[in-house]
Amino acid sequence: MKSPLNFFLLLLAVPLLFFEPGWGQLAIPGKVIFEEDFAEGPYPKGKNTLLKDSSWVARTTFGDWVKTDDGIEGTINEEDGHTPVITFTPPTELGDLIVELEFRFLDRDNVGKQSVRVAVDNREAIEKGHICSAWANWDNDFVPTGLTLEHIYKDEVFPKPEKKWLQWRDNRITIGNKPAGYEAGKWYTLRLEMIDGRALTTVINEHGDAVTVSGELRAFATPKSKISLTTGTSRHELRAFRVIEAAANENWTDAKTEPTNGKRPNIVLILADDVGVEAFNCYGGEDYETPRIDELAATGLKFTHAYSQPLCTPTRVQIMTGKYNHRNWTYFGILDPKEKTFGHRMQAAGYKTFIAGKWQLQSYDPPDWPNAERRRGTGMKVADAGFDEYSLFHSWDTEDKGSRYPDPKMDNNGTIETFEGEYGEDIWVDKIADFMERNKDGDEPMFVYYPMALPHWPFNPTPDSEAWKDASRRYEEDTAFFPDMMTYMDKLVGQLVDKLEEQGLREDTLVVFYSDNGTDRRITSTMNGVEIQGGKAYPIQSGVRVPLIASWPGTIEPAVCEDLVDASDFVPTLADLARLKVEDWWEADGQSFAHQLFGREHPNPREAIFCWYDPRPGWDKEKFDRSVFALDKRFKRYRDGRLMTIDPLIPIEVETTGDFSDEARAADEKLGSVIEEIINSGEPPLVDAYGDPLSE
Repeated sequence: MKSPLNFFLLLLAVPLLFFEPGWGQLAIPGKVIFEEDFAEGPYPKGKNTLLKDSSWVARTTFGDWVKTDDGIEGTINEEDGHTPVITFTPPTELGDLIVELEFRFLDRDNVGKQSVRVAVDNREAIEKGHICSAWANWDNDFVPTGLTLEHIYKDEVFPKPEKKWLQWRDNRITIGNKPAGYEAGKWYTLRLEMIDGRALTTVINEHGDAVTVSGELRAFATPKSKISLTTGTSRHELRAFRVIEAAANENWTDAKTEPTNGKRPNIVLILADDVGVEAFNCYGGEDYETPRIDELAATGLKFTHAYSQPLCTPTRVQIMTGKYNHRNWTYFGILDPKEKTFGHRMQAAGYKTFIAGKWQLQSYDPPDWPNAERRRGTGMKVADAGFDEYSLFHSWDTEDKGSRYPDPKMDNNGTIETFEGEYGEDIWVDKIADFMERNKDGDEPMFVYYPMALPHWPFNPTPDSEAWKDASRRYEEDTAFFPDMMTYMDKLVGQLVDKLEEQGLREDTLVVFYSDNGTDRRITSTMNGVEIQGGKAYPIQSGVRVPLIASWPGTIEPAVCEDLVDASDFVPTLADLARLKVEDWWEADGQSFAHQLFGREHPNPREAIFCWYDPRPGWDKEKFDRSVFALDKRFKRYRDGRLMTIDPLIPIEVETTGDFSDEARAADEKLGSVIEEIINSGEPPLVDAYGDPLSE
């Protein structure tokens, strides 16, 4: 990392180097290695010129160059028809770098396209062609900013750019950004960043704003030995050229997010209610039909070691704040109004935000519970939770919840109403689609949080159930309806995806499917030939091992990820996707899994999941004790000293007894240290269901 002093001086000396931070650079600039202002005019053609005050060598290899008041202008040579090219060769090989070229297009040239290009070579590694090249193009037939890699093959390219911004020729790929254009006479800076085997092109205007950004591609991780400048036809100038040392931008290194041709993705986060991995075909489930969710898993990224809390409120508080429960837990059904949610974070990043589904974080206690008055209405009001619009079940103080399924009672942007004859989830899907339709053409990306009601109890018929046809049976409760609820949940997820397709948003939208906890205890399902009883509310594997699927066509490649992920990881991941820096004062405990979304290995993957679980006060129907544990992919250690062996395929744990193996002994020590280190910050006092103190 370069010193802050060098960084500061660079800001003063070269004001065009930096643009609005929201665009996210791959690299942090260090000192300027080489700079040329073209004051001495063009270099002799075909002759190496040692530049004064430098050990760099310049050479005009093709075309013609003439001196101008501000720099030099390149023109095509009339005899050979070649565009003008200058090469700069450094005295030593270069590592990670930023290359910048200040240029402007003059009068519009009708003869052919006007373009400038910076290309980086290494003749020892590649005899012909370039490692990569960045270019700016003033031409209506192709993109104004692009990045080209050569000597690669299609199966090596990552990510897969959108086809309209993609051009293949033999073993060369070019991606770019279509929307932006240029103004004649305006100065711009073409920036090429090459770091850690990646490359990104940006064009910046005189105000330091990014005009257009190419997609990001992997480049060759090889030293750079030569840099060449080329231009197209006449009527454009070059004013300055510089090469800058670079270090990885830590925010980007942690994020590993893709610029996606300069656009941040829309994000739809779906949170199912009370369903574990054993209920899905794509995870080995055998009892329910989930073809649309299975399709998302088959075409996207499926996480096999995703975890939640054992119960709804603990997970919802954790996923929305990014904090472990022992640091911000108050009561069941309550989100501390002093907290900041991912709604606030995404608003700060410039997203339009919407939430539809179940809230139940403002007030919960039934009126006949002792001490209920202490807690009633003490939670966060959804209007204060960072969402521009909302449509929610149970977002008010009273325990008169109404129904979430038939004849649903909802709070729509502050108006509470009951929808007779309708089904709650259908309304929410329609409202989400309407929100995205109204905002799809705006400048702001969209964040939609959909905490579904399905397939939570009560186990009622769905509109596709035979019993629904008889209005008198719509409130009938029977676990026999659970398969129908699973199928309907899957259908709704498919409807959302179809809506995105119809709106032309699918390739611009990341869809994430997750669950708040394991399946209801009254439900037993078959997974990989084994019967699994739902583990909701219990800190066992069937209570906390949940599905996590991410789908983004054209960007996320089909894959299975075995890395550990939990609810606290969503806030930093969303921040990375939104290109928002995770500040220390957020006090987030999670770790971004944006690396994994884009098929990359995390440089520092999670070694353990930590869980602090105590649903009291407010929910203690089974008289649960507080539970604290840490786990990895093979073992789980409770704070009371029990070590469990985790089944890698199904959500089952078995206590490890007798003499520990070396592997078990190492896991016991590691996971015990994780618990001790995290819980060292303190935890809430022990209380009963009503909030009264309990003795240790």
